Amino acid sequence: MICTTEAKGARCGHPAHVHNAQGRCLVTGCGCPQMSANVERSERSRRNQRHGERTEQAVRKLFESYGGAAYKMSDPGMKRGKSGTYRTGKTPGTPDVFVFFTAETIRRNGGMRDCPDGIGVAMWWEAKSGGGRLGATQREFQRLCKATNTLHGWGDEIAARAFLEHHGIIAKG
Repeated sequence: MICTTEAKGARCGHPAHVHNAQGRCLVTGCGCPQMSANVERSERSRRNQRHGERTEQAVRKLFESYGGAAYKMSDPGMKRGKSGTYRTGKTPGTPDVFVFFTAETIRRNGGMRDCPDGIGVAMWWEAKSGGGRLGATQREFQRLCKATNTLHGWGDEIAARAFLEHHGIIAKG
C-alpha cells in the first residue's frame, strides 16, 4: 500500500512509504504522522515494560528479604529470533512470581507464632506498578486461586508487604 498521508499539506505518495492494513506507516523515519504515533506508542510500551520489570524485581527482592524463595514466572510474551517473532510458552494470566515461605521463615519474621513445623505458605504474586490493573486472564487466574484457597496477590512492593502482614507471614509493623 503506497503512502497517502498528508505531509506538510501535500500527499507524500512515495512508494517506499508502506502502510499496514490499519494505515500505519511501517517505514522508519518517513515523517508521516502515523509513523511518529507508532514510534511514540512503541517507546511508551518499552518504558512501561521496563517499569513493570523494575516493579517485579523490587517485589521479588522484598519476598527474598523475608526469607521467601521467589521464582520468576514472567516473560514478555513475545520473542524475536532468527526465524522471526514467536510466542513463548507461558500461559496467559500466569502471575509474575511464585513464592514459598517455610514455617521456620514465617516464625523468624514474627508472623504466625503458632505456625506448625512442616506447614508453610505458597503464594502467587502479579507485579503491578502504580494504578496497574489485572487483565481478563489474570482475573480468571485470581478467581481460580480463590476457589482453591490458594494465596494470590497483586501490586507493587508496598502492596506485597501489606499482603504479607495481612496473611501473618511477617509481623505487622
